[in-house]
Amino acid sequence: SDWGGAELTVAAEFYGKGNNWVAMDYCELYSEEEDGDPLNDAIYFRLRAVEEELNLKISLYPLTNILTELTKTVSAGEDAIDFGMATVAYISPIMNKGLVIDLKTLPYIDFSHSWWDKNLISELEILGKLRAATGDISLYNDYAAITYFFNKHLHESLGLENLYDLVRSGGWTLPKAIEMSEAAAMDLNGNGEPDIEDSFGMLLEPSTLRYTFFSSGVRFTKTDSDGVPQLCVNQDLASRVVDTLVPFMKDKRVNILSSNYGGYSNTYTDLMLPMFQDNRALFYNNQMLVALNLRNMEADFGIVPPPKLDEAQAEYLSPVNDWWSTLVVVPKTNTQPEMTGQAIEAMGFYGQQIVRPAFIDTTVKSKALRDEDSSEMMELIFKNRVYDAATIFDFGGLRSIDDPLMSRGEGSFASSYAKIEPRAQKAIDKLIGELSGM
Repeated sequence: SDWGGAELTVAAEFYGKGNNWVAMDYCELYSEEEDGDPLNDAIYFRLRAVEEELNLKISLYPLTNILTELTKTVSAGEDAIDFGMATVAYISPIMNKGLVIDLKTLPYIDFSHSWWDKNLISELEILGKLRAATGDISLYNDYAAITYFFNKHLHESLGLENLYDLVRSGGWTLPKAIEMSEAAAMDLNGNGEPDIEDSFGMLLEPSTLRYTFFSSGVRFTKTDSDGVPQLCVNQDLASRVVDTLVPFMKDKRVNILSSNYGGYSNTYTDLMLPMFQDNRALFYNNQMLVALNLRNMEADFGIVPPPKLDEAQAEYLSPVNDWWSTLVVVPKTNTQPEMTGQAIEAMGFYGQQIVRPAFIDTTVKSKALRDEDSSEMMELIFKNRVYDAATIFDFGGLRSIDDPLMSRGEGSFASSYAKIEPRAQKAIDKLIGELSGM
């Protein structure tokens, strides 16, 4: 279509330059100009490609909290934003308040295309309506994928098995990750106790437990064919994850668990990153976006998906972080649905063609040498992302189930979940009640 130079306003998080996390230096939908940075330029080229193809002008509505801005503009009846990228953690109130429309009513969007993430769509299509979706339109959804970074220098010096080959053979499992981590733990300063001057197996956070539920095939809910999320926890499987992982996470000799180390303005960037870059941690379990902070690292790093629980598990599964992943939403005040639909679809297509490849390239090129193995692993991670309505909507506080499990340890899943389950079911019923009237 030719929109005759009409204006389209897109809303996305914008923080300027110089952030703790390099990833935040990029606005995922917008860039003013080329500057020689491959990721920035890809964002810029996508913008120009969409503008030229549809003959429209895209302007940015910069924000740090889309919930606040949508609540303000939609309540005032202002057609200020044509579409925006919403952090997953804000999706529940955005939908409950009736701020956004069913994306399936927009012309020109075809969710069967490869640039849309079917795994998310199948979970969020509630009562037949899809109020948010993601895919290659979202750079932040690639940022949000949970991964295991490994320090190649430390890995080689310990003479450990080739991790990429392990992944390909199906042998990259949680027990294997634990075994390798234990091999990397060393009392470097010889004082007989673990401290930040030593070498560790893994850098992790309490959420590592929840991520490992998902990467091990545990699901809290599945959205059924009527579009209703149904609780579906395999308690035996979840208990195995807790009993395998929690004692390991609590082992201060082998791991740095973020919640054990206060006193930093940001434990991840101020303690963990320098430690990993200094070859004193074998694994770093975090979001893919951390790679952008590792670009200047002296030693090389590699990327593998979260391990399977055991070799019997069919495939590697990669959860996403709810505070980084973003979904496209269209406010109900939108007055140009045709143009918006075409622009969203084009943004997704060119995201797949231009932005995703640039993010992979930027991540896996260290000192101008491309790590083809890590590139293959990133594709694998992006292909098998796991989403669960239970954590998207935080039914009954399920997003915080890590806390009681970490404090109570082995054997505590059944009793901890039993406390949450009735609250979770009540929250599902409430959501369905609210959305059925919209």
